[in-house]
Formats: sequence, C-alpha cells, structure tokens
Amino acid sequence: MSRDRRMPERGLWRLDKLFVSVVLVNILLLSCYHIWLRTSSTVISSDQIDCPSLRFSYSKVDGQTSLDDLDDIQQLIRNWDEMKVKLLQKESAVGNFDFNDDAEPKNDVRNREDESYDDKENVILQKAHKVDDQLKVCPEKPDGLEGNRTCDCEDVSKETLQNMYPELKDGRLQPADCKSRERLAIVIPFRDRYHHLHVLINMLIPLLKKQKADVTFFVIEQDDDVPFNRALLQNVGFLESQKVGAFNCYIFHDTDLVPMNYRIMYRCADNPRHFPVALKKYGRRTPKVMYKNSFGGIVALTKAQFLDVNGNSNLYFGWGGEDDDLLIRVETKAYKVKRENSSVYHYQMLKHDRNDKKQGNVDRKLLLVTAEDRMDMEGLSTTKYKVKQILHQPLYIWISVEVNVTEVMRTAPDFTLAVLQPRSINRTAV
Repeated sequence: MSRDRRMPERGLWRLDKLFVSVVLVNILLLSCYHIWLRTSSTVISSDQIDCPSLRFSYSKVDGQTSLDDLDDIQQLIRNWDEMKVKLLQKESAVGNFDFNDDAEPKNDVRNREDESYDDKENVILQKAHKVDDQLKVCPEKPDGLEGNRTCDCEDVSKETLQNMYPELKDGRLQPADCKSRERLAIVIPFRDRYHHLHVLINMLIPLLKKQKADVTFFVIEQDDDVPFNRALLQNVGFLESQKVGAFNCYIFHDTDLVPMNYRIMYRCADNPRHFPVALKKYGRRTPKVMYKNSFGGIVALTKAQFLDVNGNSNLYFGWGGEDDDLLIRVETKAYKVKRENSSVYHYQMLKHDRNDKKQGNVDRKLLLVTAEDRMDMEGLSTTKYKVKQILHQPLYIWISVEVNVTEVMRTAPDFTLAVLQPRSINRTAV
C-alpha cells in the first residue's frame, strides 16, 4: 500500500520538472526572437544568427520527452550571452575602423589583398561606408601605363600647377581608390632653377597618379653663397622628411631630368635603383645610353638601404663625384644595382647652362680614393646644416638651408683631409 501511495507523487514530480523545462525553453526562444529583432536592423542580417536554443539534446524518460539536465540550459544561456556580445562588437566595429597612414588597422579587420576574409567579416566590410578605411592595396602595376610620352617642357607657374592639381595638399599626392604599397618621398635638391622645378612637377604628377603612388615632394634649397652640394641636400631631405611622416621609399631626383615613359615605375626595390638608363639631352634626336656604372641623376633607395650605407658623403662641394661615391657605398654593402631597360627608362634633360661644371669639385677623384674607408664614419650621420625656412605649400614642402663649408669638412676623417689638394675649396675652407 505504501508503494502505491508514492507512485502519484513521483509522477507529479516528473510533470513539474517537465513544466519547468518547457517554460525555460520558451523563455530562451523568446530571447532569440528579441535578439533577432534587434540585429535585423543592423548590418548583420538575421540569417547570420545561429540560435543555440535549437541545439538542445533530448532523451526519453518513461515515454516522456525531457531535457538531459537543467545545467545544460544554464550553460546554453551563458553561451548565447557571449554570442550576443560578439555580435554587438562586430556591429560597433562597422563605424569604428581606424587606419593611420603607416600602420595596420587597429581592429582585427584585415585589408591585404592576399588574405582571405571570413564570411561574416565580408558582410560587414561590404556594408561599411568608410571610403578611406576600406581601400584595397593598389596593384603592383596598375592598368593604363601606355608607354612613351611627349615632353610638356613649356614654362608653367606654381599657381597654374596648383589650379591643375588641387588634390595636392602639403606636397602630398594620394590615390583615391586604393592604398599605396609604400610611402614615397621625392627629394629634389634645388638652387635657382624654378623653371626646371615646375616643369618636372608637371611631368611627374600625371605619371604618379597613373601609378597609384602615395608621394610627398620635398624641395631642398641651398640658400647660401658656397658651391652647390647636391649630396648633402639629399641627406637633409631624408632627415627633415622623417619629421613629416614615416616614409619607407626615397627617390632623389634632379630638377632637370623628366621621365619620358609611363612605365618608369617610381618604386623602391630589394636593391637600390638607378632610373635614367638613357638620356636625351637638349638638341639631340635620340636618347643616349649612359655608361654602365652610372648612378646619378635619379636614384631610389628604401629607408633601410639609405641608413645602411650612411646616406651620401657631405664632402662634395661643386659639380661631380658624389654619385660615384654613393655607388661605392652601395656596392660595399653588397647591394646589386639593377640596370633597367633603356627603351623604357629614358629621360629628357631640360635646357640649361652648365655653369655647375665651372664650379666642379677639383678634388672629387681624390675624395673617391677614400670613399669606402670613411663611409661608416662620414655621411648621413655627420650631416651639418642650418634650416632657414620650412614652407608647407600645396605642391611641395619647401626647406631652405645654409651650409658652412668649414663645419662640414671638419666631419671628414684625417686620412681623407690628408689627400686633398691645397688648391681645393674644401682644403682652403679647413
């Protein structure tokens, strides 16, 4: 009799447990529906939501359907709460991409062409409307680089160029539809040649736009009465540009050489690059191939390469020798300069008087004798100059400096000063 009286109580207990389970399941389903209503208005579509309440496992107890354990329900609720947090994080990430010019995205959304996206990340990226933040990496060789071009060598004013290219700000040109592969600084040593400078800028901008370059122009003016020191001004351009941005590619560019082919890629490479393989001087009908070991006019080095060779020597006042000195530094560090195809890498020299040859460095050959021995102790690391003015203009950043010959020559090691001829301006200055 006692056993029969306990049977109804056990059945009622099972019904109570089943009732509680059903109530909890309903609560959880309502929770899923509530979250679906919230997320359906965001960039995450409702078909992306995978409600964990549909993953309950069931068992049979005396012919009745029941949940395995109440603890499973509680764990599933916790899992769902975690999933809600992740969904909300992804929702908020759509409006909070933060790219700077030189770093990777601060969040976990990737922007490299060679990386694959998760399906859900793709949905978020496609629906985000941040133009600058969602740019892909520019192609290595963009379309539309059709080949040879004519020289637009007529005089053009700075004001005209500013009206022609209003997209330039503080000397910087950027592509609007992709993210460039490198941050490029074009450093132009300068004295007096305003005509050459603006013709060069006018010839470079269309080429760089086609090549999707992120480039900033730096004009480094030597504003004093001592002979022109092209190599030292290149060092100044490197040092001063590092205060402006984190550039990783440097092209040192003479003012009187303009590119005559759109396929001349203004890029850095694994080794330093020399651009004007062939040169058409004013009055000539065809370009002339430069000598085999030429390394002047226009060269490109990465930031790391330029630091590795300690930049240029600062000792070459007057025309000649500084480009050969840089080549010695490059080859001493075991770099291999690639000689490009002369049918593509050809330039035109703008018309000018060669007064610089009259101010040639008479000791350039003697300086080259000690170039390799002094490269680690004299160069970029010992550059001496005084900044007179810095102007952030639309077309370029203009930096005027003056140079004290005596101070510069004192940076040379004694074994270099010992071989200089007494008649040299360098020796006289010391």
